[in-house]
Formats: sequence, C-alpha cells, structure tokens
Amino acid sequence: MAKPLRVFLLAAICVSTPCSGRTADLRFEPASAYLGSFSTLNPLESAVSPAKVSVRIQADRPWRLEVRLREPLRRTDDRLALPTTRVWNSPAASAPSFTLEPRVIMSGPGTRGSAETLEWRDLAKAVEAYLELADPPGTYQGTLMGRLLDSSGAPLTGQVSMSIQFDVARWVEIVDDDVPEFSVAVGDETIDSESPMAAVRLISNTSWTLFISGDPARPPHKTAALAPGTLTACAPIDGAGGWRLLKSGCAPLGAEPVALITGEAPPPFSVSNQEIPIVVRYRTAQSVPAGAYGSAVRFIAKIGVPP
Repeated sequence: MAKPLRVFLLAAICVSTPCSGRTADLRFEPASAYLGSFSTLNPLESAVSPAKVSVRIQADRPWRLEVRLREPLRRTDDRLALPTTRVWNSPAASAPSFTLEPRVIMSGPGTRGSAETLEWRDLAKAVEAYLELADPPGTYQGTLMGRLLDSSGAPLTGQVSMSIQFDVARWVEIVDDDVPEFSVAVGDETIDSESPMAAVRLISNTSWTLFISGDPARPPHKTAALAPGTLTACAPIDGAGGWRLLKSGCAPLGAEPVALITGEAPPPFSVSNQEIPIVVRYRTAQSVPAGAYGSAVRFIAKIGVPP
C-alpha cells in the first residue's frame, strides 16, 4: 500500500516585510497558485509545479500570521470534498493537528524602514494536505485565508485569501509484472485446444482498458511457433466487479495490441482491484503435429475506455 502523499498548500512561498506608509498590511501575490499534479500510486511520478508565491507582510509592531482553509478541499467538477482530517495544520508552538481551525504559524518583531525575507519552507510545512491511494482523481481547489494579529491576538489586518489548485492524477497498473506465458497442448488430429486459465490482476482509481498482444515467433518453453492468427486470447466471462468484455471477449494474438476488456471507475475513496481470468485458445482448420504450442503474451493497461 502506498504511503500518504503530502501536498504543500503553501508551496514555494517566501515572506518579505517591505516598508510602506500603512501600519499593517498582508498580501498574497499572486492571488492564486497551481501546485501540480500528484500521483497517489507513484508519488515520484508527480509533476509538482514550482508555484512562485509571495506573502508580503508590513507591520510596525510585533505580528503573528494566522492561516486557515476556508472550507474543505473540493473537486471542481462535482464539489466532492477530501476529508478534513487530511489537512495538517502545524502551529509553531504547539502539537500538530488535523483541522481547518485557524492557527498561528509564524511571528515576527515588526520593522520600519527595512525588509525581512524568510524561506518558503517555513510556511510550506505549516499547512499541508495528505493524499491517500484511494483518493478520487480530478482537479481540487481550496481557498487559503490569512490575517495578521498583534501580540495580544487582536487583528492587525482583515482576512486576505489565495486560491490554490492541484490535480490528483488518474492511474491504472497491472500488479503482476510477471504475467504467465500460455502454452496449448495439441494432440494428434486435434484442431481445437485451450490453455490452462491464468489470472491478470490490476488496480486503478479510474476507468481503464486492458489490451493484449502476442508474438507467435517467440513461443514459451522453446516450442515451435504457430502462424499468426491461430492463437486467440479470451476472457471467458464478464466480471462481477465492474469490468466487461469487448466484442466477443476474444482477441487474436498478434504484434499490435488489441482492446480486450474495459473496466469502470471505482466509487470515490476506493480502489478497483480486479482479477481477470484469461485463456489462450488454439484453433485451426487442419491438424498439426502433436506437441506444446504457445505465444509470448503481453498485457497493457491504459486509462479510459474506447469511444
């Protein structure tokens, strides 16, 4: 099972305190940021966007920066919300907690006529969201709220906001890297034979299509090769777990991948785990010498279903 994936909601942020004519001011610049696309299956394949965001603070007295999410992170197309327990709010002076409540995450002495710059990591690690393997794919959006407080907790500024957006990537993966090779035992005068059944297992967070291809010139176990078109791979039945056969559920084994089965997207916050039985059938109009014949079989899982 994949470990939870952290998304820095204040990614790539630095803080500066330029001097201006106002007593206290807080700004997020720009007012929106895209954080990247994250894979909950393979975090190293995530495309993290180096958002260039500045939090500009101007205060002539000691200040504390308070931040919170205005509401849960929601998917943009259907407003599906990630659980609020995924938001990691880590105030500087107390134990971390999973909450949407406002928390003070840093403070400063206040300056006049000078500027102060802090590393973005000081803020990036203060408010994070944790993604899990079963989180539904899509584009998520939230609003980060912030304000300055004085040392007694009284507001120095009103609330300012920054819109944040990121994607949870769709994925499908064949779990068994070593798919068994298929071999058909043919006796004298036999024109129809079938291999023992094997299973192909895959997991996904979205709809998918399973393709199959073969290479009759590379049969297993150093057996004699059969001419192209004499071997057919089949999934004998529709799956009760949300997958269905395309056409007859059989595909001739050739060099080009052929779509064999499609699967539905799982319900939100779940992972589709499918085990698909496959057999290889041999059929010919004329008899061949008795022996074991086969083909090197390759399965490819792709995101989405054919139109």
